[in-house]
Amino acid sequence: MVGGLGSAGGIFVYQAASMLSSLGKTKRRALKVASTKDLGAVGKPASVLVRDGGATLLLGDRLLWMFGDTLVANDTQIRSNTAALADPEQPLVTHDVLDAHGRPYQFVPFTAEEQAYNDGTGKPDDRIAIWPASAIEYHGQGLVFSYKLRVKPGVLNYEFLGVALALVQPGQTQAKRLPGLLFTYPEPDFVCAQVYQGYVYVYGGNHSSDNADVVARVPLDQVTERTVYTFWNGKTWVSDVQQARPVLSQIPGSVTVSYNDYLGQFLVTHNQLLSPDFFLRTGPGFTGPWDKPVAAFRQLPSSSDGFNYAGIEHPELAKHGGRTIYVSYFNTTGFLAGNLRLVEVNFA
Repeated sequence: MVGGLGSAGGIFVYQAASMLSSLGKTKRRALKVASTKDLGAVGKPASVLVRDGGATLLLGDRLLWMFGDTLVANDTQIRSNTAALADPEQPLVTHDVLDAHGRPYQFVPFTAEEQAYNDGTGKPDDRIAIWPASAIEYHGQGLVFSYKLRVKPGVLNYEFLGVALALVQPGQTQAKRLPGLLFTYPEPDFVCAQVYQGYVYVYGGNHSSDNADVVARVPLDQVTERTVYTFWNGKTWVSDVQQARPVLSQIPGSVTVSYNDYLGQFLVTHNQLLSPDFFLRTGPGFTGPWDKPVAAFRQLPSSSDGFNYAGIEHPELAKHGGRTIYVSYFNTTGFLAGNLRLVEVNFA
């Protein structure tokens, strides 16, 4: 499976604990989908055969798209990740920075050690991969959170190694890697982050069999400092990551949690393994409890040898006070083939 942000189990978050105190002042609307529209596939240059992932960040006046594994025509090298820019009013029309051969550059670079490992194996199924899962605005730059994984032989066989950070400047599609790792195995894969009222909230899978996810938070100015992070233990924020308790479970693959002003509550978006539908659910707080999932729309059929994944929301594209949201998912159309689809969802 190419890329596989969905298979790595990321969660994209746009909320904060302090918002809970204001929820009682906002009328909660029932989750009802009035209409949906498939807007089409996210663009890519002619040299790119396929790329997945699809996290976004509005940085300055440009929308930064971040992709996972990228296969390029007439090139045996798999780019572990790439990026492109777009006008937020035309998010499907991407602009890639290309080399002299018309090929995109890698977005988040490897360290010398990682590159040496990949050069040593020379195998697409035995390599280090860096897959960007989210980014936040940080002192006028983009701070990118990525999975560091070892891809191993077999289907969906990934070993989580840690969380890598990188900085990207506005208008750029090549980031600068920060030294070290923010989290390392067996800590949860905290890679999916967003900022609210001076705090960064990050969700990650805890490597359990029931696909459970936990949440951490940290002041924005200390976001690169591992020792400052605290974790929700079901009642309060604690410094011991081993006390973190699941706030979501039984959702394999990518998930987005965002606060929706129109609904007056938190919104979870995800696609479900082996289901043709894209699901939404709501709850009163960032820890739930969550209502039963609602099938928002039927995804395009996947190929017989794959499945759709990487279902996420793009809160920065929302319109009409959150009444209109935009979600994307990777539609598998064949072996190592597919497209990122963008869908408009309008609430009643």
